[in-house]
Amino acid sequence: MSPVVALAAALVVAASAGGCGGGSEERVASGRPATATETVTTPVSVDHTLVVDVQRSRSAAGRDVLEVRLRTTGDEPVEVTGLQLLDERFTPVPPAPKSTSVRPGRSWIITPIPATDAVCDAATDVVPRMAVSFLSGGDTVHVVVAVAPEGSELLAGIHADECRRRRLTAAVELRFGDDWTTVSPATARGTIELERRTATGAVVLAQVQGTVIFSLRLLEGAADGPVLTLPAGDDATEVPVEISAARCDPHALIESKKTYLFPMWVELEGEPVVFLTVEPTGPARTAFEALLREGCHLED
Repeated sequence: MSPVVALAAALVVAASAGGCGGGSEERVASGRPATATETVTTPVSVDHTLVVDVQRSRSAAGRDVLEVRLRTTGDEPVEVTGLQLLDERFTPVPPAPKSTSVRPGRSWIITPIPATDAVCDAATDVVPRMAVSFLSGGDTVHVVVAVAPEGSELLAGIHADECRRRRLTAAVELRFGDDWTTVSPATARGTIELERRTATGAVVLAQVQGTVIFSLRLLEGAADGPVLTLPAGDDATEVPVEISAARCDPHALIESKKTYLFPMWVELEGEPVVFLTVEPTGPARTAFEALLREGCHLED
């Protein structure tokens, strides 16, 4: 799921009527409460005071995690036992078991659930829902609530972004080249390569960036223009770059979870610019690891 994408944006699950309470439980045809993995059919009114807010994880390591923020508008604590996002545009995952006590007051309790992959051939005009299991009178209640418009828009954006990235990676290959020349213990020069796959029109590499550890400098091209353009009819092109292990302080080395993930922005003709990260492989990875080891004086 997941960056890039506005990671700090939030979706709000409307779990209260008029903003202060009330909700709906959905049940299977037999009339008993649905489990979080069953298909629900008939909504039945049930009182609850939960408000649920879901956002993409802001942590560097949270690429495959959603953060769920819970609070209650009532006077009694709510014991949450399970959470599951229900949205046909994403691969379903089992409910995440929880043992989370949501206390009265305005403070949010934050707990993670797994993110999931987009289903790119799914219908897009769907209403996402959140299944929340909690204890009520000694029983477990499974409440299924429609996601509010803000959250529905966010999920639609996440789905669209991931599917655009898949179309992009099927249309072109973007990679670091295999040949690297060492300039100093911390610096090497090589290329970024763009090769056509199924794309028929022009392809533009609009922007590239370094990582927390590595700086990236273009050796050709205008500073304010596209990094690289693959014209329609051409099969491949490349641009020379310089990579340096520029930040070796302990904080950066310890905290960086994306040392080798270089942000890049690519545009297929007629489509929006797509963000993705490119990781060096093969000889390029070997060269970058040597820069980190030699440039930052790390032991093997």
